[in-house]
Amino acid sequence: MNGIFDIINVPIGMILRLCYALVQNYGVAILLFALVTKICLLPLGIKSEKGRRKMMKAQPRIQQLQQKYKNNTRDPKYQEEMQRIYTEEGYSPTSGCLPQLIQLPLILSLWTNIRQPLTYLLDMSAANIEKLFNAVTNLGISYGDKITYQTVNQLTLIKDINAHSDALSGVIAETGYKGINLNFLGLNLGDTPEFTWTITVILPIPAALSSLAVTIVSQKINQTDSAAKAPGMNAMLYIMPVITLFLGYTFQIGICIYWIFTNILTIIQTVLLAKLIKEKVPEKPVKEKKLNYNQIQKMERLKKEEDSAKLNGEDVNEENK
Repeated sequence: MNGIFDIINVPIGMILRLCYALVQNYGVAILLFALVTKICLLPLGIKSEKGRRKMMKAQPRIQQLQQKYKNNTRDPKYQEEMQRIYTEEGYSPTSGCLPQLIQLPLILSLWTNIRQPLTYLLDMSAANIEKLFNAVTNLGISYGDKITYQTVNQLTLIKDINAHSDALSGVIAETGYKGINLNFLGLNLGDTPEFTWTITVILPIPAALSSLAVTIVSQKINQTDSAAKAPGMNAMLYIMPVITLFLGYTFQIGICIYWIFTNILTIIQTVLLAKLIKEKVPEKPVKEKKLNYNQIQKMERLKKEEDSAKLNGEDVNEENK
């Protein structure tokens, strides 16, 4: 267990446990788990998108104000006028950050649950996990510098327990280990990508590309003209994909599967919310076109002719009667 973080981890683990109970396959359970948690986080996504829309609506006025106080943005009048813009547009600078701050511990909890299924999926005690770890290492299986049950990745440990279930039958019965099916589309989710001619070496690449796609779609939908010209935007485009690629070759392929599917769901959510949530922008008033003297004289002449024609028409009607 992880102490205070279990306030979040344990409830999230219950969702993962329910998903696995329905499908009895860890790979499918991960996909279902990602979908369920994305739906649960949808209200925060909607709130964030609404805040972004209001910010975009207020952006032209904010840019004008910044230009007005270009060399003196510390002026109290600048802050006062900025606050008035926020109030009139119904925008709060913290409205976009708050949902992200709330989501951060939830996302970390999702990550923890995926990597520690013995703890949260099977709800095993630390003592029983340690017994399983010791029993596996007593068979001569080494985890390199991961010399304790707390440092070894549980997906790898589960893979080895499943592979040596006969030799470990005694400790399995003692600890109550129920088994987790890690086979998914012919893959073992406990494997770590290796630079060999197998599909495992490929999986981190679509994980990184899907992460890149999330960033591109998000920037294309969210950026303003000023944001597009910001010097750090191009660098930010590649940071997360590179990190994802590196971690993809470090962790088990079950993590890559989770990343790929979550990124696909994120892209779908980003596009749909951008289309469905529309913030009405007031139309700019049309400036009245100024007329010169000749145009005014022409309009007056046409008006007189029109009135004269109407009057003659009425006289004719009266005579006919």
